[in-house]
This record gives sequence, C-alpha cells and structure tokens, in this order.
Amino acid sequence: MFRWALSENGVRSAASTLFLRRSLTTQPTTADCEFMGDWLAIGGGGFLGALLRYRLYLAFPRRPFPWGILVANLLGCFAMGVLMALIAERAMFSDRTRHFLLVGVLGALTTFSSFGYDTFDVARQGAWNMAALNVCANVVGGVLAVAAGAAVARAFA
Repeated sequence: MFRWALSENGVRSAASTLFLRRSLTTQPTTADCEFMGDWLAIGGGGFLGALLRYRLYLAFPRRPFPWGILVANLLGCFAMGVLMALIAERAMFSDRTRHFLLVGVLGALTTFSSFGYDTFDVARQGAWNMAALNVCANVVGGVLAVAAGAAVARAFA
C-alpha cells in the first residue's frame, strides 16, 4: 500500500512524505482531517485496550494456566459479537467510533501473540495438556463468546 522513498532525513513512506509536503504548502483538507481523526481514534482505542489487557494479565495467575490472556481474548470476542450485532442490526456507531472500538480497543485487548507465547511457555515446561487446553479454550471459547455476544445484543435490540 505504501511505497518507500529516500529523503535527506532517511527512509520515509511516500504517503507521509506527500502528506508532509502538502501540509507545509496548503491548508489541511477535510479529507486530511478525517484521515488523522481516524488514526487518532484507533490509537486512542488501542491505548485503552492495551491497558485493559495488561490489567487483566496482572489480575490473573499465569501458572499453571495463563488465565489473564484467556479472559482478555474471551472478553474481547464477546464484545466483538455484541458490537458487530449492534452494527449489523441497528447500524449503530459512526465510522470513527467503530474504528475506535473494533480496531483500537478490541484489537489491542485481544492478542494472538500473547496467546501464542503463553501456549509455547506452558508447553516448554512440559505441561502439554495445559498447552492444548489453552489452545482449545481460546479458539473454541472465542467462537462461542462471539456467538454469545451477538445473541445478547440481538436479545436486547
């Protein structure tokens, strides 16, 4: 999507170079403001989602089972089900709010890399049954949590 260009200050994406060059010579357009507003909404949501995930990580023990990441993933999947059902059935939320909630908050809250590491860590210690349980609980539980969230949202819609 982005092409990279060399400049006197090093490597910069062509898109950011174009944006910077345009912003120095002209007033920002409505499209520029919308674009930056979306990025700020996603970034702010990501900040909040990451903090929530970290609090859940600290709130639950990691041994013998990584509960915190499982809770974060299942909570995020449930919330995804609720929000997607509300969006599909009621056309709720502006595009920017959707970006904030779905891409930002839930994208940072749910985390496949932490799930992968925790599973690897448990397996590395020889607890293969716990590693398999973690995979099943996250995958099956995540799908069930999305379905449950959608059902709850539809029940109250």
